[in-house]
Amino acid sequence: MDPYKVLGVLPHSSEGEVNQAYQKIVQTYNTDDLQDDSIKTFYTEKLNEANEAYRIISHNIACEEVREMIEDDDFVAAEARLNLVSDISSAEWNYLKGVLLLKKGWVESGVNHIKKAATLNPYNNEYVSAMNTLNQKVSSYKQNFSNAKAGGGGGGNLCGGNNNSGGGKGGLC
Repeated sequence: MDPYKVLGVLPHSSEGEVNQAYQKIVQTYNTDDLQDDSIKTFYTEKLNEANEAYRIISHNIACEEVREMIEDDDFVAAEARLNLVSDISSAEWNYLKGVLLLKKGWVESGVNHIKKAATLNPYNNEYVSAMNTLNQKVSSYKQNFSNAKAGGGGGGNLCGGNNNSGGGKGGLC
């Protein structure tokens, strides 16, 4: 099913245009006054299809908004918007949630969400690339920690480097 075709809108339609198209379909296929069961069944199928199309498109619009907020470093608004469309079965939702959690410093949760996004959609280069980058940084951190510990130090820090540097470029910061 192509949700844009179902609602009769273009992929980059505004939220208002999508709402208007959806409302038109809901009014057209209103089953309240129907007596004929075969027509009622057909209308119900059309409404179910429109509902699913509207859900998909609304989710896509919300994710685009969240991406823009993340790019603008407006993490609080991005997280609030993402929580409104909570969809753990969506690769995009998991990816964006993972990015937000990483920005908050919640590394394990962030990595888990990005890993789930890459698992849900292994053909998305952005998700797979992010997962590979995170794996490299975690490996680097582990190596720095092992080296520092073997050298008598107390271990590395999450930002990379040794205990005395907080802003090394080899870590997660």
